[in-house]
Amino acid sequence: MRNRYKHGGGYIKASVEQDIDWHSVSDYSTSINWKATEFSPDSLLYSPQENIEYPDSTYSELRKVITEYLKFNDEHFVLCHGANEGISSLFHLLLLQGYKGKKVFLVGSTYSEYNKYTDLNGFESVNISFEEFIDNSEQIFGEIVVIVNPNTPYGFYHDIKFKLQALLNKDTTVLLDESFIDFTSKPSMYELVNKYKNLFIVHSLTKFFGSAGVRLGLILSSSNLMEFLSILLPPWNISAYESWFYVNMIPKFNKIKQATHQWIKLVNADLWQVVSSSKNISGFEGSVTSYHTLIINADAINAVGGKDFRNYLLNKYKIFVRPTADFYTCPEYSFRVGLRLPEQNIPLINAIKDIG
Repeated sequence: MRNRYKHGGGYIKASVEQDIDWHSVSDYSTSINWKATEFSPDSLLYSPQENIEYPDSTYSELRKVITEYLKFNDEHFVLCHGANEGISSLFHLLLLQGYKGKKVFLVGSTYSEYNKYTDLNGFESVNISFEEFIDNSEQIFGEIVVIVNPNTPYGFYHDIKFKLQALLNKDTTVLLDESFIDFTSKPSMYELVNKYKNLFIVHSLTKFFGSAGVRLGLILSSSNLMEFLSILLPPWNISAYESWFYVNMIPKFNKIKQATHQWIKLVNADLWQVVSSSKNISGFEGSVTSYHTLIINADAINAVGGKDFRNYLLNKYKIFVRPTADFYTCPEYSFRVGLRLPEQNIPLINAIKDIG
């Protein structure tokens, strides 16, 4: 059952299975802000003494920097051990609060976590295309809607403010995943949170701050259910180290964001310069993030391992990618690449050039 819900990552396990030294492999299967790593607090010392006692259960210092630098109202967010914990807990809460009779509409391609937690909590889920969402929203009035914006695996941003307001005004529960919004200059829909209590925004900090191993996510909402969500989550769900890390990183938010936008512009241009001249690799332009979906063209697929093209790329070029055929609407031989710093993208660029 676990194989139904796939993720990026896993390059170490895959390398070992192929008898490859994983240290030699470049992992492009995940989408992380590599530029943010230049701002990590390695010059600061984290005292092991901090691990002896339980963390402050209110996380007052962490909440203060989130309020001050990310501009989220302290009453409007719940801290989660990564966005994944927030998604899991939110669906469980909706189940406990009597929402099970509602359908869950998954708009376009979404993270596998949404499929997993709708299934595990017994919700009926329906996949609809973004076009159906825009043109025929009457069918989802009063239900539960999940939208990822910017979406995955394409990285497209959709201007959906007026559509969201129409849904929210019809008593529709909206789960809006904005995990990659800070990678862009596009507006967040957080401005709607205060007005609409049926809007829940998933906000990841691990991705933007380049710290997938240091988990922190937020659920943003003005719903009365937020108090129950706080109770549902386990106490001390954020470790002392995680709290310390983000207390030191979040004040650098504006500097990191500016540097991130410059980095994305540079590496995206490098990628599409080589893809545009390739005969065997194409893709979906328009990503506003650092990740992209590429396609191995039908004429070349047998030459690069067929359905096992990921292992072919791993063995021949020492690069690891995320096949995306399991995403709703994605072509069979498509794959996602999360770009890294310019010099770290050279193995990927060279592989595309060599495939031709």
